[in-house]
Amino acid sequence: MATGSDKTEQPTQRRKNKAREEGQFVTSRELISSLQFIAFLLIAGAWGASWFQTTSNVLAHYLSRVSQQSLSISSAQALMVGLCTESIVPLLIAGGMLVIATVGLHLATTGMGYSFKRLTPNIQKFNPMKRLADTLKNSFASSISAALLLLVFIASLYWLVTTQMDAVVTIALTGLGSGIARVADMSMDLMWKGAGVLLLMGVIDFVRQFKRHSKTLRMSKQEIRDEMKEMDGNPLIKMRIRRLQREMRRNRMMKAVESASVVIVNPTHFAVALFYEHGKTGAPRVVAKGRGIIALKIKEIATRYQVPIVENPPLARALYKSIELSQEIPPTLYRAVAEVLAYVHRLAKRPQPIG
Repeated sequence: MATGSDKTEQPTQRRKNKAREEGQFVTSRELISSLQFIAFLLIAGAWGASWFQTTSNVLAHYLSRVSQQSLSISSAQALMVGLCTESIVPLLIAGGMLVIATVGLHLATTGMGYSFKRLTPNIQKFNPMKRLADTLKNSFASSISAALLLLVFIASLYWLVTTQMDAVVTIALTGLGSGIARVADMSMDLMWKGAGVLLLMGVIDFVRQFKRHSKTLRMSKQEIRDEMKEMDGNPLIKMRIRRLQREMRRNRMMKAVESASVVIVNPTHFAVALFYEHGKTGAPRVVAKGRGIIALKIKEIATRYQVPIVENPPLARALYKSIELSQEIPPTLYRAVAEVLAYVHRLAKRPQPIG
C-alpha cells in the first residue's frame, strides 16, 4: 500500500476522471458564498428600492382601505391575498433567481462537475475517529477564516463610523424617506466592500483547496504501473483475443478460396489463391495464402470447389513473400500471372471427356 510520501507523481487523466466520477471536485464554500452574496447584492440593488417602494405603497393603500370600511373575514382574506401577491411573490422570484445563481456558481467553480455517488451512504463517514480528525482539521482552518472576517468587519465598521460620522449625524435631521434612503446607501456601500473582502478570501481558499485536491490525487510509481497494466489488460486474455482474431481472419480467407480464379502452388510448401474477373477488376488480387498446413488446407478447399490448381514453385514463392492479403499483384508479376490465367482459361474452354 502506497503511503503519502510515495505519492510523488502527477495524477493520470484516468485518475482524474475517476475522481470526478466519485464526486471529488475542487470547490470552495467560501468562494461560492462570496459569489452568492455578490449575486444577492446585484438582485437587491436592481430591484430592492422598487420593491420597498411598491411594498410601502401597497401597505399604505390597504391600511387606508381598512380605516375606511368595516373589516370582515372575507375582506381581511382579500387584503392578505393582495398584499402577498404584490409584495411577497416578488421576494419568492428573487429567491428563486438566487437559488439558480447558486447552482450555476457551484457548477462553474467545479468545472460542471456533479456526481450522485456523493449522495450514496458511505460507511467511512460514520467512523468517529476519522470524523473527529477531519472536524479538528477543518475547524482550525474555519476558525482562522472566521477570525480574519471578524477583524475585517470590525475594521470596516470602524472605518465607516469615522469617515461617515457627519452623514450619520445628519440622518436624524432629515425626513424619514431620505433618512431611510441614506441608511440604505451606506449599508449597500458597506456590504459591497465586505463582498470584495469575502471574494478575496474565497479566491485564496479556492487556491488552497486546489492545492490540497492536487496533492490528494497524486500517485505513486507503483500505482501508475498498476494502472498501465490494468489498461493494457491481462496478457492471457489479450493472447486469447489475438488467437480468436487470427482464427476469424483465417476463416474469412478460407471462405474466399471458394470463389478464387486460380490457386498457384509449390506442391507442398506454398499456396496462393488469386481472384480476377476480366473487365470488372483491375489486376489479379491475392485472396488467400499460406504455407505448410495452411497451404494444404487451401488446396483441399480448392479441390472441393473445383478451383483450378496450377503448380508453379517460383511464382508461388514470389507471390507468397511479396504480396499481402487483399493486395493486387505488382506489375513485375503481370506476365507470369497472365500466362497462368491464360492456361486456366484454355482449360476451361477445353471439351470435357464423356465418362
